[in-house]
Amino acid sequence: NRAATTSELANAFELNDDNIISKFVFRSTDLLSLYNEIEVEYPSVNQRDQTDVYHANVDVSLLNPNEPVNTLKYRLPHVNDRTRVSYLANVDLNQCRLNTVLEVTTDHSGMQVDTGEVVKVTNSLYGYTDRLFRVMRATEVEDSEGVLSVKLLLLEYDEDVYGDLLTQED
Repeated sequence: NRAATTSELANAFELNDDNIISKFVFRSTDLLSLYNEIEVEYPSVNQRDQTDVYHANVDVSLLNPNEPVNTLKYRLPHVNDRTRVSYLANVDLNQCRLNTVLEVTTDHSGMQVDTGEVVKVTNSLYGYTDRLFRVMRATEVEDSEGVLSVKLLLLEYDEDVYGDLLTQED
């Protein structure tokens, strides 16, 4: 989960009306489900792998009116470096606030797309021309006639998510 390189963006798989065989299903995060704080437990290398907690929150100027405090809590048992924990936590916090989630089904050509890759979506109805999305899940589906398709769950790609632009850490 990192910013894509220029080469990866230039060579991204293109999804368009020729290979998308379903409607576009958009998902957005409702106000009560937006995370604005994050708390991550991890075994700290500086404390002989004893549990430490990383905490960060969204700058108050970026909160929506009447947005309740909603903390995302999880554990990273295999990461013991605070810098990496901070990076991963901030990416999670920024992505859940900024990005649109799109679900589409493609024909068999979508089988070459792997989870984690960035793809380009073009659709005139929604005004998308090479809009970038990261593949979060790719599921092969076989219909009753044996025809294969691929259901993709896509997260809008924004390279700004990979910085500490929205959060302040403890």
